[in-house]
Amino acid sequence: KSIDFIVKDILPKLYLKNKKICFHIIGSNADAMKKKYLDIPNIEIISNPENMLEILSCYRACVVPQTIEFGCISKIPECISVNTPIITSKVNFEGAEAEEYFKYLIADTAVEFIDKINDLLHKKEYFYNFKNDAENYRINNSKSFLEQKLLNIFS
Repeated sequence: KSIDFIVKDILPKLYLKNKKICFHIIGSNADAMKKKYLDIPNIEIISNPENMLEILSCYRACVVPQTIEFGCISKIPECISVNTPIITSKVNFEGAEAEEYFKYLIADTAVEFIDKINDLLHKKEYFYNFKNDAENYRINNSKSFLEQKLLNIFS
């Protein structure tokens, strides 16, 4: 359902402004998607990649659908770790405890997803902001930082 939302409600409107945009469907169930989306231009299916971080690090942005699933939630820290901006729903950011860092990348409707994707494609400051926020997120959610917080609480 979430891929259908992107393919039907978001991509056609993105193509109007960005003719060269390409959408990759990546994941363990990507093979099942091949037949369904085979005839749609600018869509590539990547099934079970060996190194997800390497692939994510090559993208201008990552769009994670609005549903809360393990594969979706795990993409958030993966993208953050390789400085790839991620656009996802408020629910997904809450699940990853990242909402306060990346509010400007939250999208819950097709229009919001389109606007955020266009911002990432056309406004360089979004990348600089994301890189700084990703670094702060990593620092403030690292094991040593959390251990020190617990020590301060229980001391």
